Amino acid sequence: MTCQYPVETEPPIVPRLYALAVAADDDVLVRIRPTNVSWREVDGEVIALDLDSSTYFSTNHTGAILWHAMVDGATFGSLLTLLEDSFDVPREDARADVNGFLKLLQANGLLTGGT
Repeated sequence: MTCQYPVETEPPIVPRLYALAVAADDDVLVRIRPTNVSWREVDGEVIALDLDSSTYFSTNHTGAILWHAMVDGATFGSLLTLLEDSFDVPREDARADVNGFLKLLQANGLLTGGT
């Protein structure tokens, strides 16, 4: 995911639920924040605008696949399986990639947990 200016120098305070998600608890549900985030898919990539911070983000094809799954909510484990099945990667590689992606989303306030 690419984050364009302005970028906060410190991540916002994040509730414990998000910390669980990036700690790789397979049953934790994560989703893209449903309010004040506008996004579109363009050429297989997601372009998103956080309307609260006026910050835009872009993902590559892999990030777009994860983003789509998280719009309605997905468990960490289902995101791992999605990457494994889509790209034929070992589970530990998928875990590292998903964890990194969630950390970026979390740091920029784009995640919410639960239903």
